[in-house]
Amino acid sequence: MEPYKSSLEHVLAELERIDLLIRVQVERARGTLQDQGELQGLYISEQELDALLAEPAGLPRWAAVPHRPEVEEALGRLSQGIAERKAGTPADTELRLEELARRFELTPFDLDALLVTLAPEVDLRYERLFAYLQDDVTKRRPSFDLVLNLLCPTFEAKLASRSRFSGQAPLLRHRLVEPFDDPSRPQPPLLARYLRADARVAAFLFGDDGIDGRLAPYARRVEPAARLEEMVQEPALKERLLALAGQEGNRVLYLQGPFGVGKETTAEALCREMGVLLVTVDLERLLAAAEETFETAVELAGREAVLQGAALFWNGFDLLLADDKAGRRGRFLAALEERRGLTFLAGESGWEPSDALHGTAFTRVELPVPGHSERLELWLRALPEAKTLDLDSIAAKFRFTAGRIRDSAATARSLARARDPQGGAITEADLYAACRLQSSQKLATLAQKIQAARAQ
Repeated sequence: MEPYKSSLEHVLAELERIDLLIRVQVERARGTLQDQGELQGLYISEQELDALLAEPAGLPRWAAVPHRPEVEEALGRLSQGIAERKAGTPADTELRLEELARRFELTPFDLDALLVTLAPEVDLRYERLFAYLQDDVTKRRPSFDLVLNLLCPTFEAKLASRSRFSGQAPLLRHRLVEPFDDPSRPQPPLLARYLRADARVAAFLFGDDGIDGRLAPYARRVEPAARLEEMVQEPALKERLLALAGQEGNRVLYLQGPFGVGKETTAEALCREMGVLLVTVDLERLLAAAEETFETAVELAGREAVLQGAALFWNGFDLLLADDKAGRRGRFLAALEERRGLTFLAGESGWEPSDALHGTAFTRVELPVPGHSERLELWLRALPEAKTLDLDSIAAKFRFTAGRIRDSAATARSLARARDPQGGAITEADLYAACRLQSSQKLATLAQKIQAARAQ
């Protein structure tokens, strides 16, 4: 058979199989369900009561209608054809449904359940088919009960498969599907709740790599451009970092150092070496959000990293170490324990886990402030046009990190343009002024200016 040419082609083929399954159950349901239109649910007739009492426990009325042999043959042919096309698909053609199953450890039942919930995202006619199968025109999304009835041939299989919808099973644990309730029916049993495919998961399967909209205010997707060999850190430190990042299993690297020392750049360079993307999250901004938003974003960030095949970078981790953040810190660390793959934490304060991160390889690495020769190299990179300036003296006088040097160079250019809009060449006066401004900003974060009282 012809191999799949795209991931979307594979998803649509699997949906074709689910479509046949739904069609078969609709045909079985014909004549066993009564269309009561707008009155459905408002009363129970004597005829319906008799039908309910006659139903087998745990199964829909149409379960009593036997399958036709040709139906099983058609489903078998579809499944076999899909398997053959997958086997012949080149390795460089990513099949996202397969990747989703691998990354989140989904069973064949999980995948089929997800595909059932995905169907209305492809064609709205499935809403009417689901309403028909549930004998209610208002039930346009599949309930837990309908998904189980569609995928489980017996009552015993239906009971066994309920565990795939537990909070610890992949579908709900990773928010691949979203359960919701009918507002008019508070506290329903599990079977009466409804399911829909998560919007971000559906977008992923359809080829969209955009970050989850709920994360967008706090996170971004980075395609690493920084190169480890171009960083000014000691070779031994770079080798150590690469060895730590490249280990197998769940691992957390806490990159500790002052502002501008290159924590995110280091993470980016390591990811480039390993050939993975990086998802960065701004914890300072996230901590300003509501409690519910914080918890949701922490969970979604971990899932986003898995969807992107990326490492996860939490900037400003030490903000969680404040006493008033103990609750959020506990929830964050609990989520981190569940996180698979590589996670970077970035902060300025020293920290070691205490009664946390069990089963996770945690390593704190201090990134040192660059020495004089490294600072000079960074100044030369930041100001390649300032060949006549005494950058060696600047490097000696101001013990800046790489980030401070970058910001000082930008400030110097701004001062030069303000002084001379036409030429804008940087002078040593511009550069010294820029460095003093950066030093003042750094001090402002460490101390509060106190106005002395006037002597009496």
